[in-house]
Amino acid sequence: MPTQRIKHIIKRIKGPDLTLSFTLDQQKAQILFYEGSFDEALQLIEREISSADLSEIEQIQWTILKSNVLNEMGERQKGFELAIHASQKSQAIDHPLLQIESLRAQFNSLFLLGNLDQCQQVIEESELLLKNSRRLGKTDKTKYQAIIQHFNGKILRKKGEHSEADMFLKNAHLVLRQQGNEYEQATLYNDLGINNAMKGTTDLALEYFKMSLHLYESLENSSSSIKLYNNIGQILWQKGELEGALDHYLRGQELSEKAGQKRFSAALLINIGLINESKGDLDLALDYYQQSLTLFQELNHFSEVAICHNNIGNVYQAKGELDIALSYYEKSLAHFEEIDNKYEVAASYANIGAIYREKGNYVESSAQLTKTLIIQEELGNPLEISVTLLSMIQNYISSGTKDSAEHYLAKLKDLTRENKVIEQRYQLAHALVLQMSGRTVHRAEAQKILTEIAQSEILDHELTVEAMFKLFELLLFELQTSGNEEVLGEVKDLSLKIIAIAESQKSFSDLAEIYRLQSKLALLELDIRESQRLLGQAQIIAETKGLHRLAQSISYEYDSLLNDLTKWNDFIERNASITERWELAELESMMSAILERKGTQYDDIPEEDPMMLLILDDAGLCLFSKTFPSESFLQDQLIGGLLTSINAFMQEAFSLSGSIERIKHEENTLLLKNVDPYLFAYVFQGQSYSAMQKLEKFITVVKESPLWNDISKIRSTGRSDKVNKAMDEEISKVFLK
Repeated sequence: MPTQRIKHIIKRIKGPDLTLSFTLDQQKAQILFYEGSFDEALQLIEREISSADLSEIEQIQWTILKSNVLNEMGERQKGFELAIHASQKSQAIDHPLLQIESLRAQFNSLFLLGNLDQCQQVIEESELLLKNSRRLGKTDKTKYQAIIQHFNGKILRKKGEHSEADMFLKNAHLVLRQQGNEYEQATLYNDLGINNAMKGTTDLALEYFKMSLHLYESLENSSSSIKLYNNIGQILWQKGELEGALDHYLRGQELSEKAGQKRFSAALLINIGLINESKGDLDLALDYYQQSLTLFQELNHFSEVAICHNNIGNVYQAKGELDIALSYYEKSLAHFEEIDNKYEVAASYANIGAIYREKGNYVESSAQLTKTLIIQEELGNPLEISVTLLSMIQNYISSGTKDSAEHYLAKLKDLTRENKVIEQRYQLAHALVLQMSGRTVHRAEAQKILTEIAQSEILDHELTVEAMFKLFELLLFELQTSGNEEVLGEVKDLSLKIIAIAESQKSFSDLAEIYRLQSKLALLELDIRESQRLLGQAQIIAETKGLHRLAQSISYEYDSLLNDLTKWNDFIERNASITERWELAELESMMSAILERKGTQYDDIPEEDPMMLLILDDAGLCLFSKTFPSESFLQDQLIGGLLTSINAFMQEAFSLSGSIERIKHEENTLLLKNVDPYLFAYVFQGQSYSAMQKLEKFITVVKESPLWNDISKIRSTGRSDKVNKAMDEEISKVFLK
């Protein structure tokens, strides 16, 4: 039986000379729908709709209800087709209540499909019906006029006309509140929240979402409550409150699992994945996306499958595996083109454009973004258009096409209106174009704009960080040209601000990059050890967060520093000028790579040439050693020098927490890692990245096998034959091709 809180939703609808009533089964199906039990509702509808005893009106009622259920289950096209069928049938029997309800179902389907033009046609048809029908009472006309205002508000919101949308939504809410329709009120609070979130007034959006959640919970509407947990989570995420966002997503996920709502559960798994992606836990995010993908595939919800493909592509892009990312974006695009979902098609083109930008192919990137822009301008959402325009401006600046950059800057300026986020986006683009001219006066103006963004309220943390990185570049240019070391202090202060934002947002790629830059600043101050420490810190972040391409670039940077140690030591001895330090540090090329978001791509990482592997205790006693067969012959004198280098770093190596220390000895590189109570040392020639992977893998193998305990027995017994044999087998698997 229906609860008291839901009964009013399904009460009889009456006009002057027509009455629309519901059977007990229809009431039960509607309650299941409002509670979010869509599978159960659909089973009941399928059973009843096949009955031969239904009247024509009952058949139409069941068809409309089925359309609404399918819309919520993601089957929007099927829902739309059923709504059209119901509309034709209700028109044939001249039943305006059923006509308006079937038009309402059509609108919901079309809106979810992203077809705003047809949505507008449905609104016009609904308005004409209300105007001409004499069989609808005043109360019903007032209610449906408010619902049409609600529809208009949703369309205006999609087009980015948020102030006008707000007016329509508030007017609709006022009418429906007076009529005591709590379900419609809750829906409107939700849409007001979405509109304010898109407008950038996040605190007001949060307030609306909480009011909507309160009403849905009082109506025992679990499906809508789950959506509100999701929406509140998104606002908290937007505000940078990641843990609060994650808490709401998890509460929604728990509720969806209890209610058996696989679709909602799968959707929330996506958002939980997004939080983990934002926190830099890329492998965990990938796991959540894969779980969501599996669920949506089981449900045959192909639009959501395409969204999962898109998000998986995002992770691989963040990892630097651009070709894999591109393949997922193209899968996603193919599906959205097939169903003509223009919003998602535009987003897919933008993602593909971003991949080509990272690959340095600005022509193809701009071609993809042009496709995005054409669709977005057709749909009319200024916020989304502004993102694309900024990306295009960045492309043309990177390729040196000033006229095109200025053309799109003018288009971006036209969008600013009263939207703070778009205004800030324009300011950033304006600074980039000014900087492009190369004139001192324009650089100064760009620096002023970027400083204002850096000091303003953070509306979009990615935009703020990008502005800070560009400001970083301008300050470095000032340092290079003036040689004024006071500027170095400003640069260091700015780097600390970037670190604070990156840490608060869990943006580990930015964090690793700024540590890289700080390592260069340390070189400018001739602090070699600090430079090495910062590079090691950046390396650990990139490795642990799955940022493989970035980790490779940092490793290469560290190797270059080791190779240049003699030069840097010479600089220290004679206190070289800032100009000499600048040239050897190669800060400009690193800054360019960071700003272009394109680290060095190593498709085929060169293998190192292994020389020697040792395991020592904390007293410096060698418990195990292995000399590799190699073209390079290790003489006793060389081995002695290596051991001296290791002993010199023993105390420091044992004080390091989980990091790998690198030492250069003649043509050899030594990797040292403390894994209490042992020190592992790997000697090789060549690049370090592959060597580091192998050493980490070998240590893991030893720790997870009896060898770990066997090593300790060597100190007490002095016997190592058994250990040597077992160790040789593992070494061959890990270190030798």
